[in-house]
Amino acid sequence: METADVRRSRRRIWLGGILGLIILMLLCLWVHGKRIPPDITGRVSASLAAKGWDPSKILSVEGRDVILRGEIDGSTDRAQLVQTAQSIWGVRTVTDRMVAKASAKELLEKAKTDLALQRVQFDLGSAELTEAGKRVLDELATRLQQAPKMKLEVAAHTDSTGTPSYNLDLSNRRADAVVQYLGSKGIAADRFIPRGYGASRPVADNATDEGRAKNRRIEFQLIE
Repeated sequence: METADVRRSRRRIWLGGILGLIILMLLCLWVHGKRIPPDITGRVSASLAAKGWDPSKILSVEGRDVILRGEIDGSTDRAQLVQTAQSIWGVRTVTDRMVAKASAKELLEKAKTDLALQRVQFDLGSAELTEAGKRVLDELATRLQQAPKMKLEVAAHTDSTGTPSYNLDLSNRRADAVVQYLGSKGIAADRFIPRGYGASRPVADNATDEGRAKNRRIEFQLIE
């Protein structure tokens, strides 16, 4: 017959086995949770690309944490971007650091506001840009490079000094000069429609020096 000591010994062995099994299961679960699944970057990239996004511009992976960064179009569904990344097995967190690009219209309006106190200047009675006029266009060229699909009408206006035919010809030459200068800064000419309006669209009284100065201007209008 089994003695009490033997029975106690068997119980200890049995309980020890169960405890060891429990510890082993917990350890397996812990290791599984800590293990970084292979190629998270590749699988997230593939998933984003399949939905039409360019992962090279927005995706960064640090271990199991995904960071979405960079500029995206205002029309991009950022919630869907985040959800797509979160759906990949092994991803722990997704951080949204994306910035929406301004629309072409917003960029143009900002450029026009920033340049409102500056004028595209020409030599008197000429289509030759002054150095000050070139600096204004240099700044505009930088803005245009940020919106490569933006197309503009370049509208040149004069005051009423001179004959209508002379003013119309001068305004046409000035509009062309603006397009040519922007072209020298890497902005394609097919993004512009140059138009000269002569003195036909005054914004101030041509009877005063101040009014004539305001009427001698270059305007940029977004082509929808």
